Amino acid sequence: MIDSLTAFTVVPEYGRSRTVYQVLVGDQSAPVAQLRKDSAYDSLRPLAAFTGPGLDQHVGWVSAFRARGVDRVEVGRVEHRGGSTWSGERWSFAQAGLPELRGEQVGLGGKLRGRLPLQGFVDGVLSVHLRFGAPGLNGFDLTRFSGVRARYGVEIHDPRISRLLVLACVVHYNVFQDADPRQVAIDYTSNPFRD
Repeated sequence: MIDSLTAFTVVPEYGRSRTVYQVLVGDQSAPVAQLRKDSAYDSLRPLAAFTGPGLDQHVGWVSAFRARGVDRVEVGRVEHRGGSTWSGERWSFAQAGLPELRGEQVGLGGKLRGRLPLQGFVDGVLSVHLRFGAPGLNGFDLTRFSGVRARYGVEIHDPRISRLLVLACVVHYNVFQDADPRQVAIDYTSNPFRD
């Protein structure tokens, strides 16, 4: 089950009419979970989350702003506000039943990323690390690994953290913060009137 994962990697794959996020554990090449939708990465449609041996067990829905269980009951919300030269970005992770977690950038990559105009350059050279927590709750870490192609690492520190909502955080970062050139290629080759 996806909620037993404590560390995993998420690799997005883009297409004009299909988006997939592969959830991988360790050095295994076969995903243990998958988010997928039949539309471009930035469409408003949520991604269906699947797990199980054949990736055929539907476990919920994920968008760039929220996660819902398979019964469509909301698990929680993710919000982000951009920073400026004087103040950093603000991330919040609000999961039902837990205190609201705040995300903060730690390390050089995060500090430079918010202050340099060359976001793609920073992504290519430095990892960006976000740490989510609240007083008395060490939540999870999200890392955008350095490199031109987007790849994310997640470490869960509290078993109560919803992996679906963490995946919503990854999707949010990927859609709104990443500079993956494959996204640009999809933007230029997709129908501008799609949903």
